[in-house]
Amino acid sequence: EVRRELRVSSEAPVLCLAGRFHPVKGHREMIDIFSLLLRRRPDSVLMMLGDGPARATCERVIAERGIADSVRLLGYRNDVARWLGAADVVVVPSRSEGLCRAAIEGNLCGLPAVAYDVGGLSEALPDPVCGWLVPAGEEQRFVTAIERALESGIVTATHERVRAARERFGLVEHVQRLTDCYDALEA
Repeated sequence: EVRRELRVSSEAPVLCLAGRFHPVKGHREMIDIFSLLLRRRPDSVLMMLGDGPARATCERVIAERGIADSVRLLGYRNDVARWLGAADVVVVPSRSEGLCRAAIEGNLCGLPAVAYDVGGLSEALPDPVCGWLVPAGEEQRFVTAIERALESGIVTATHERVRAARERFGLVEHVQRLTDCYDALEA
């Protein structure tokens, strides 16, 4: 349903970056990384959820690179779990991070994450079942980690397990309730 709404084929690899558009969150760097990935996986799509001061810069760079057809800028969303359901991998190119909620939410939705190894991400992604950590600033290694995540059986197998669980237990609703709890704790 979400992929149809985004006009993305069911076979296309979809990456999701969820977070405030701020230089420390690495949206600009992700555009560079995604441009490298498109050379090898031209059917890839990058969803960027969020808003903030760096969004205009990102929009300009996306247009300059000629990759606007492959990037979906979706703005601020309260229903992140719904959008994660359309993704294959969560990406976290942050320069600094506490305990990364986006990576954790992605894992709760059955998605592996690829992230720079900064701050609390080593706690959020302790092993390759959860995701891959890359030394900060290593764009080519980030691309390689994304390709590993997409090619590994983890993504396909996990998607199948999660799809079945959603049908029985309503995972999206559960994740949304958990997110609401986190939001209440942060307030």
